[in-house]
Amino acid sequence: MPFQRIGLWVLFCATCLQLTLLQPYVVVIPGERTNVFSGLLCAVTLLVALIFGRTEIVRPKLSEVVVSVALTTLAFIGSLLSSAPATSMARAFVIMSAGLGGYWCSRLLLSTRESRFFFQRFCLVLLGIALVLALAGLKVSGQIHWFIGSHWHQTASLIILLSFAPLALLDSRSKPLIVLAVIMLSLSYVTLLVSGINRGTKSVVVIPVILLLMAACWRKWSIRHSILILAVLFLVSIMAVGHLRFRAQGLDLQHESLAYRAENLFFSWHVAIQNPVFGIGLWAPRDRYLEDYDMTYPYVSKETFTQWVRSLRTSENTVLTFLVDLGFPFVIIYCGALIAIVLRLVRLAFQPSPGNFPHPLALLLPIAAAILHFQVLDGLFHPQIGWFFHILIGMALVLGSHEVPRVAPELKKAAFLRLTVAVAVCILGLLVGMILPREVSSQFIGTYFVH
Repeated sequence: MPFQRIGLWVLFCATCLQLTLLQPYVVVIPGERTNVFSGLLCAVTLLVALIFGRTEIVRPKLSEVVVSVALTTLAFIGSLLSSAPATSMARAFVIMSAGLGGYWCSRLLLSTRESRFFFQRFCLVLLGIALVLALAGLKVSGQIHWFIGSHWHQTASLIILLSFAPLALLDSRSKPLIVLAVIMLSLSYVTLLVSGINRGTKSVVVIPVILLLMAACWRKWSIRHSILILAVLFLVSIMAVGHLRFRAQGLDLQHESLAYRAENLFFSWHVAIQNPVFGIGLWAPRDRYLEDYDMTYPYVSKETFTQWVRSLRTSENTVLTFLVDLGFPFVIIYCGALIAIVLRLVRLAFQPSPGNFPHPLALLLPIAAAILHFQVLDGLFHPQIGWFFHILIGMALVLGSHEVPRVAPELKKAAFLRLTVAVAVCILGLLVGMILPREVSSQFIGTYFVH
């Protein structure tokens, strides 16, 4: 391997490590909340990869280049036109550096099975470090982000994305490696579960369960295993009703986390349609758009919501925030490209190429989990999330052949049948849970979950 490519790999791994730990951290612009230092590191790595990472194996498509240029142009034009251009430009730089850096480094460095194998092992180490620090944070302060990250949502997303590494190990022929994968996935979920219970937030706890159900539908199971899986789904569904009943007893509909996100479903659209092309700029003030806005969510006053809008300046939802801050063209181009890649992974998951690595599901599951999590989080605004998310997106394009075969109708039918049966069992469990006396389903089962 040429010296330049070795140096590129060292830089790439160092960037991944810094984005996992967010250390070292250097304040580049005093008073600016954006993590410009990590953005600079991503940008430098991207630049070096474009210079020294090109090989004969990698042949980027024109569509990839056009989408990258179009998104970058729209982001920076919108920032220049913003009412807060300095802040908007800084955030646009970080978001695009992390996103494009992760994507193109993945395309240029992870084009071979051997390189992806090495990166998967490296991410296994990164996940191990992240879990140790998250569990230590829970022990010390009850917060998984005490030693890593700046918010529990960000740390949870990082764990979800790095879980691709143990998921890829599940396809191994080595029993010790499979056991290691199960242990790391279990630790990851326990970390998210304990954090979710402590914070009273369940979004990130429910997501892995949903995806586990989805993943089970891709495989044909024996009758014994099918009965076991359906029995577990039935019991979990009953317990879920009790858990929801227990939580509903103390649900605060005026809580900022719930009320702000609910009202932003309407307020974000109100702002976006007034700035449809380039948006208002990343993290630009939004409170002036409240003057002619009528509140929709009944459990929060306009005065309180105005205070939140002035402080947060986001929609707490990646798609809605992009829509407001960057405009409709940006969202349409980005979401269109993302949907095309995810659909490609879905087709590959039905008919994976023999000997390919990793298995398409190992990429599809964390990508889908992150997308679901982005509905309650501005995930791609954080460089560590944008970097690893787009690395997985980039890897999705090098799996299998360039022309992905159409899925055989019988495979679709079998998967749909398994999914239908599983959903029906879940619905039955929910109905049984609702029929059970409240004392049983709420107090006993709910107390079990909390304590």
